[in-house]
Amino acid sequence: RDRECSPHTAENARTRLGLAHYDKPDDLYRLAVVIDAGRPAYVPTCADADAYHAWRRPGSGHSEPWGLTLDLSTGKAAEPELLLEDHPSDSGVAHYVGTLSGPPPGNYLMERLRP
Repeated sequence: RDRECSPHTAENARTRLGLAHYDKPDDLYRLAVVIDAGRPAYVPTCADADAYHAWRRPGSGHSEPWGLTLDLSTGKAAEPELLLEDHPSDSGVAHYVGTLSGPPPGNYLMERLRP
């Protein structure tokens, strides 16, 4: 599904997708990929996130067949997320989002420290 963050900026995309490991002056691209619906998809785990501290599993009430990204400004679940293995038949287009102008927000860490 081709979704855009609004406003469409590199900082907002990084925040909504939980990409805390990207910093100034990294460039972000949005990929639109057409896949075969019959291919297996997987819910991301902490192992897929390389045990990175910005990863968080969906809450106990989450019953959908996908994971959720972590919004770096709030610590809350943000965008649907699935993992697929790439395949030579995939066709896609890359769109330049922008260059990051500063460090990522760290508010999600404060949310985790709250009792």
